[in-house]
Amino acid sequence: MRYLSKINRGAILTAGVILIVIGYLITTAIIQNNEKPMIRQVCETYLKQEVAFNMLPLEYRKEKPDMGDTALKSYLAEMKKSITAFYPDNEQYYKYIIETLTSDLTNQAKGIDVVYQYEKTILKFKEISFEGDTANVTITCSSTIEAKNTATGSSIKNKTTAETSDSIILQKINGQWKVVYSSINRPTREYAVTKY
Repeated sequence: MRYLSKINRGAILTAGVILIVIGYLITTAIIQNNEKPMIRQVCETYLKQEVAFNMLPLEYRKEKPDMGDTALKSYLAEMKKSITAFYPDNEQYYKYIIETLTSDLTNQAKGIDVVYQYEKTILKFKEISFEGDTANVTITCSSTIEAKNTATGSSIKNKTTAETSDSIILQKINGQWKVVYSSINRPTREYAVTKY
């Protein structure tokens, strides 16, 4: 009994708290590592969808697309349904991306800044960081786009390949990872290998 009374109770309490914190951190790290494959899969699938909807359907990817209003409305509806499936059921999360894609595709249907080809290949998941139920993902991609910029008055298609850094923020909602923000970048000529 005398031995137990000589032990510093504060040291025992501190050691106990440290062990609890270490246990919590280890458990959290294991849970987060188990979530990473699902996060990567959601990001890969979302990236493919967003890139695909940066272009008109294949038969309309030409200088004068001749895409009628009915065909365009149908394609825009398909785009909205496909993209919003990745987001929470709240317009504030997907409103900007839908408006941006709608405007871009509508212009392309009129022959303005037509995208003929656009591809992204994931080189690596640079970072997946967690904050509560949110994951911030940074992806390095090899991106290639072939388009004509009508603003410059040029009739030449430019093919640009560059390494891009893309970001997607996901939130776990009802057991599913949902996109709450995305910044998917087209390659720019400033950092690119350009082919004509």
